[in-house]
Amino acid sequence: MKPQYKLIYDLLRDRWYLIIMVLISGILSSYLTILVPVFIGDAIDSVPRYYKIFDYIILILIVSLLSSLFGFILEYYSSKTGNIFARRIRDMSFKRVLSNSYDKLENQDSGDLLSRITMDVDASRRFVTISISNLFSTTILLFIALYELTRIYYLFSIIFLIVMVPTIYLTFKMQRMQRGYWRSLRKKYGNMNSKIGENISGMRVVRSFNAEDFEIKSFKDKTQDYFSDYVGIAAVRSFYTPLLAAIISISIGFIIITSGISSAAGIPIGSIVAAINIFTLVLRPVRFYGRYISFYENGMASLERLSEIDYNNENYSKKEPTGYDIIIENLSFFRNNKKIINNISLNIHENEHIALTGGTASGKTTFLNLISGLYKNYDGSIRLGGIEIRDISPGLLRKIIGIIPQNPFIFSGSIFYNIDFGRGYSLSQVINAARLAKIDDFIETLPDKYNTVIGEHGINLSGGQRQRIALARALIGDPKILVMDDFTSSLDIVTEEELINDIRPLLDGKTLVISGYKKKTLELADDVYYMSNGALLPVESGVNE
Repeated sequence: MKPQYKLIYDLLRDRWYLIIMVLISGILSSYLTILVPVFIGDAIDSVPRYYKIFDYIILILIVSLLSSLFGFILEYYSSKTGNIFARRIRDMSFKRVLSNSYDKLENQDSGDLLSRITMDVDASRRFVTISISNLFSTTILLFIALYELTRIYYLFSIIFLIVMVPTIYLTFKMQRMQRGYWRSLRKKYGNMNSKIGENISGMRVVRSFNAEDFEIKSFKDKTQDYFSDYVGIAAVRSFYTPLLAAIISISIGFIIITSGISSAAGIPIGSIVAAINIFTLVLRPVRFYGRYISFYENGMASLERLSEIDYNNENYSKKEPTGYDIIIENLSFFRNNKKIINNISLNIHENEHIALTGGTASGKTTFLNLISGLYKNYDGSIRLGGIEIRDISPGLLRKIIGIIPQNPFIFSGSIFYNIDFGRGYSLSQVINAARLAKIDDFIETLPDKYNTVIGEHGINLSGGQRQRIALARALIGDPKILVMDDFTSSLDIVTEEELINDIRPLLDGKTLVISGYKKKTLELADDVYYMSNGALLPVESGVNE
C-alpha cells in the first residue's frame, strides 16, 4: 500500500460509517439520475395512451427529488469526511513538527513547513473529498449507464465503451505528464513563502540597505518559476480537453446514425430518446476524470510531502536524575559534516556558575543547546544526574533546565500567555515570576495588565522588557539549572546593568551556565571558559576577584 493511501486509511478508519453513507448515497443518487431519462423515454412511448403520461410525470418528479436528496447527503457527508481528514492531518503534521529535535528543525525551511501545513493539507482535503464523492458516484453512474444502454440496444453500449477506452487511456497519460509539475509546485510554493516571511521579519534591514528593488526582483524570479510549472500543467490540459471534446462529438454522431438504423429496425422512439439522453447525461461527468487527474496528482504530491515530515517517536528513560551535576565526556557535534564542538570534557557541579566567552562562531550557542538537551545527535556523553541527557523526556528536562536565549521570541498574545506558555500556571504564579524578573511594575501600568496583548515578536516592548518576560518565563517553574545565551548582547549599558543586578540574587541554589562577552555578564560566573573552534579552554577562576 502506498504511504499516501495508508495515511488516509489510518486517519479515517474510525469514520468508516461516514464513508459507507457516502458510498450508499452515491449509488442511489447515480441510479435515480439514470432513471429520469429512462422514464422520459417510457413517457414518449406511452403517448398513444395519454392517461399514463401524468403517471410518468409524477414518477419523474419523485425520482428527481429523491436523486437530489441523496445527492445532498453525498455532498454533505463527503465534505464532512474531507474536513475531518484535513483537521486530523493538520494536527498530526503540526505535532510532528513540534516533536522534532531542535537541531532537525533548524535545518528545515520554515516557508516549506508552512506550505505543507496549509496548502498541502488543503490539497489533500480536496483530493479525499472528491475521491469518495465525485469519483465514486461518477464511476457508478457510468456502470449503470452502460447497463441501461445495453438493455435498450447493444450497439449503444458498444459505442459507449469505444468512447470510454480512449478517455481512460488519455486520463492516465495526462496523469503521468502532470506528476512532476505538481511535486515541483509544492516546493516552489514553500520557497515563495520563505521569501515573504523573510522580508516581513527583516523589513527593517531591507529598508536600511535600500534593498527593496533587489528583493522584489528575487521574489519575481521565484514567482516566475512557480508560474512556469503552472504553464506546463496548462499545456497538458490544453491538449487533453479539446481531444476529449472531439471524441465526445464523434460519439454523438455515431449515436445519431445508430439511432436512425435502430429506428428502422423497429426500436421504439422513446428508447432512442432515452439512450441519447443517457449518453448526454453521462458525457459531462466523463469530463470530470480530466479534472480529477489534477486533484489526484496535487493530492498525492501533497500527501507525500506531509508523510515526509519527520516524527520523533524516541523512547525516553522513565528514571529521573538523582542530582543536577552535568558530566560531559568527549563531546563532539557535527553540522553538515563540519565539526562544531571538538571533544569537550567538563564537569559542571550542582549550584556552580560558569561562563563561556569567545569569538563569533566559536561554538558557544551550540554547546549551550547541547547541555540544554535541544540537540540530540551528538558524539560522546552528556549526563545529568547520572542519566544521558538525550534519554530524559523533554517535559522533565524543561522543568529542570530554564533557557533564556539571546533573542527571546515573544508570541502574539497576552503577557500572561507569554509567561505561562500553556503550562497551566495560575495568575498568582505568573505574577510572582514577573516580580522575580522585575517586570511586574511595568505590567501593572498597562490598561489590561497581564491580559495586555503584545504585538507580534513583542514589537510593542523594548529589548529589556522582552528579556525580562523571557526571564519570567524561565523562572516560573523554579528550574534547578539556568542556561543563558548572551542574553544581554542587544541591551544598552544601563539596561544591562539593571538586569544583571536583578538576576544575581535569583541564582542562589541554582546551577548557571552563561555565554557572553561583556564584563558585567561574565561576572555572574565563578569560572570562565574560552571557546575557540569548538574547543573549551579555562581562562581563570574567581572572576569577581
